[in-house]
Amino acid sequence: MRIVGAAAASVGAELAGVGLMATAGWLLLRAAERPQLGALAIAIVLVRTLALGRGGLRYGERLAGHRAVLEYVTELRGRIYDAVARRRDALSHGDALSRLVSDVDAVQDAVLRCLLPWITAAVVGLTAAGAAFLVDPRAGAVVLAGLVAVALAGVVRSPDTTGPALRARLAEEADELIGGAPELAVFGATGRFRDRAVATSARIAALDRAAPDGVASAFVAVVGGATALAAGVLTAHRGLPVAAAVVLGLLGVFETAMPAVVAARRWPAARAALARIRDLLANTPDEPAPTGEVRLVRATVAGRVSEVDLEVPAGRKIALVGPSGSGKTTLLRLIEGSVRPTGGAAVAADPNVVRGAFADDHVFTATLRDNVLLGADAEPDDTALAPWLSTLPDGWATELSATTLSGGQRARLLLARARTARPDVLLLDEPVEGLDPATADALLADVLTRPGAVVVATHRLGALPHADEILVLDNGRVVQRGHHDVLVEQAGYYRDHWLSERALDEFARPASAGGRRPGP
Repeated sequence: MRIVGAAAASVGAELAGVGLMATAGWLLLRAAERPQLGALAIAIVLVRTLALGRGGLRYGERLAGHRAVLEYVTELRGRIYDAVARRRDALSHGDALSRLVSDVDAVQDAVLRCLLPWITAAVVGLTAAGAAFLVDPRAGAVVLAGLVAVALAGVVRSPDTTGPALRARLAEEADELIGGAPELAVFGATGRFRDRAVATSARIAALDRAAPDGVASAFVAVVGGATALAAGVLTAHRGLPVAAAVVLGLLGVFETAMPAVVAARRWPAARAALARIRDLLANTPDEPAPTGEVRLVRATVAGRVSEVDLEVPAGRKIALVGPSGSGKTTLLRLIEGSVRPTGGAAVAADPNVVRGAFADDHVFTATLRDNVLLGADAEPDDTALAPWLSTLPDGWATELSATTLSGGQRARLLLARARTARPDVLLLDEPVEGLDPATADALLADVLTRPGAVVVATHRLGALPHADEILVLDNGRVVQRGHHDVLVEQAGYYRDHWLSERALDEFARPASAGGRRPGP
């Protein structure tokens, strides 16, 4: 309803402006004829009323229009954020950012800079044509012809539908250039990637410069002036005050048409952005209703995992092992619900019940406490942080960022964050990567003996005797499963990896710790 009110206020403000110009023109020429003051009284009062009304209506239009659009955009941005979160595997960072920012801003522009100007110009133009027809039918026909010519100037355009896609590409290229800066510098590719981003930016700038807003405005001004003069000549027989009112009023009408013509030329880019939003929302699956259980039934993700059966009852500890690329992280994402199966079924629990720590989780530029809590109403779990925490200059208040942490420190922080959430099902992806073997085994053993269910993907096997079940994956398939005591007696990846890990740990253990290095 607010947007309807905004449209009505916009029409009223423009009609008041047109009426103000027409009345003022009539008043000036009529006053030059030196009539009785009473003959001018109504026009004088009308000029004041229209001037005040125009300002008030314009304020109401801006207030109602922006409030309605901003409320809708806020709700829409939340829906898009949810859709991006559920399709994060299908969208690049730059594309997701573009949809959240540029495409949503296009919705605001589509309403405020396209829809409202069109409605206003149409109503004001038709009203002016009708008024001119009442003064002189020939003048009405001329005004209508001028309005049609202006409308055609907005319709005949070179559609720009590439702008949103180019902005998404630029966001992706900027993300690669900034996020991959160290790697690009090492391989000497910074210049090539920078040139690519600069070229995309130049294409966007060229499109913006090519938008013929100035030409369109000049055309409207010429057509409007010619139409106003022609209508003035045709109505001159009604007296100079009437002709002046017609000319000045029509100049105001065609001034109202200028934003509508510019809007018509901007519409194709806005329409492309709206189509991207519709495509995102239409192709995002609905969030499944929480069931409180976690179960995979012949779950398949094309090219990543194949026909995996898994059930995670309350309190069960499950470990996923296998070589890199075997599908461990994908299984965790299936359990989490952020990846949808292409075959079989994945029944995920309430997202508030399942929480995880993944290698690509974000580390904020904030204090250690804020990074661990992330809004959780609880005391932070410091089990994983204890040795490192004591070395920090300001303890929990130490400012951190992703660039100031080592791999081991990052692993400790993400593990502490996941544990602080105290979920019923804890998902961990390589939680001890970057830690020394003794510390890694101790932390992983602590995780596997905590209350609640745990599903952990790890290359480190030292603490897995504490797991209730171990799944060994290879090329997306479960090739072995069972308890540690069973798997360590069976030939295969798990036994081989266990023995090699024990041998390496024994070799690396200092003699002072009671270890003995094997001979050659």
